[in-house]
Amino acid sequence: RAQDIADGFTKLLFAKASAGIFEKDKLLFALLIYFRATLGEDLGPARALFLAGSKTLPDSPNPLSKVFSDKQWAGLEDLFKVLPNTETALNHAKSQPGLWTALIAGIAPETQNFPCELGELEQLCIMRVLRPDRLIAFAQRKIEAALGKEFVEGTPFSLEAAFAETRPNSAIIFLLSPGADPLSDVFRLANVLARQAKTIDVLALGQGQEEAAQSALESATQKGKWVVLQNAHLAPKFLHRADRLLEEATLSADFRLWITSMPCDQFPVTMLQSGLKLTCEPPAGVRANLTRNLSAVNAKHFESHPKATEWKRLYFGLMVFHAVAQERRRFGSLGWNVPYEFSVTDLTISAAQLNS
Repeated sequence: RAQDIADGFTKLLFAKASAGIFEKDKLLFALLIYFRATLGEDLGPARALFLAGSKTLPDSPNPLSKVFSDKQWAGLEDLFKVLPNTETALNHAKSQPGLWTALIAGIAPETQNFPCELGELEQLCIMRVLRPDRLIAFAQRKIEAALGKEFVEGTPFSLEAAFAETRPNSAIIFLLSPGADPLSDVFRLANVLARQAKTIDVLALGQGQEEAAQSALESATQKGKWVVLQNAHLAPKFLHRADRLLEEATLSADFRLWITSMPCDQFPVTMLQSGLKLTCEPPAGVRANLTRNLSAVNAKHFESHPKATEWKRLYFGLMVFHAVAQERRRFGSLGWNVPYEFSVTDLTISAAQLNS
């Protein structure tokens, strides 16, 4: 029972925290949870060596130059100092060099059995040295086997569920990536909650808009309206005024403050601690992208269509195309010659055009 509670808390912790972490950092966060959950101890210099890497020049001659390159041998030397158990790999490589050659030269070594019996940390560190190009795939398999696939693939995010946990005195903060605009998600949520558009005030900070934003906030706190402050990173000093207003004013139960901002080191600490932080960027992978977009679709939107079956097929095909287009951005100029974000707004407009 205690283990079930611990596992459930770990999953809840990852789901809540990862909502405010950018995709590029989620694997590292999952890996740190994996280290703590499976090894249960401070890794010390071993963790630093795994995350930061090792030296590139060896201190001693390479005894297995036919198996390991000099750079790989230099990395193994560092491992022997902080993880003495890794010397087992050296002895095994002397007797079974073919298994290690297959690991080093394999196309997908993460799918192979490790050549010798070693602990989880030792295997990860050795893979870090021998096949850094396949380390991410190897770590993902380890995390999934120990903690579950949701720590690798993520869990579907629901803005409606996240909103249900907010309070009037805690801001909802969208951390933006280039080209992202969560405003459509805010209005979609308002529609689900049967809020009229006129109860939402949208203001773009910067260019002397602080006084207008202050007036809108003071009015909204009494009338129970929503206020969306866009591009808050352009006016970080105003956020301190807004933070004091949330702490001192008498707030209507329906009032909510939404903030969109690029990462900024001048954000009020108390606002960050009490607020709900959400990242606004496409999830990594076609499957995760489809899962998120499908979870945001209202079933009535499909069923009420006069040609529901055909409309479902066309819309799903459009979502697949959108997910692939976004995924290709990861490959830079190999994906698209001209950079473009392919945002949710593009998907919404394309769907409306398809429906017409």
